[in-house]
Amino acid sequence: MVNAEFQFAHEVAGLGNIYVDEALFRAGIRPMRHSDNVTKKEAVRLHEAIVAVLQEGLEHGGTTIRNFISGNGKEGQNQDNLRVYGREGTPCTVCGTTIEYTKLNGRGTHYCPKCQT
Repeated sequence: MVNAEFQFAHEVAGLGNIYVDEALFRAGIRPMRHSDNVTKKEAVRLHEAIVAVLQEGLEHGGTTIRNFISGNGKEGQNQDNLRVYGREGTPCTVCGTTIEYTKLNGRGTHYCPKCQT
């Protein structure tokens, strides 16, 4: 019998666009910032934000934007919690500034120009 409880690994190989956008937003870091300009305090905030968005995603069964179906055949519900991903042109839920979308190195990213510095 497989244990249905999830446990986080100590390492993550990578994050998808949705969770990257959401974690950077929660940490207050603009996606265009170079990693060598991120302070230790910001890196700690980013780590905490990554853990939080992944945990939230798991708790809500994943994020269904187009066609995601979980292993038990259900759509995820985490898309209802997204603060920036897929919300370009709409007001930020924190400050009201319009969420922007841009491409960085071929990857699309969503961010709030006021909340993320």
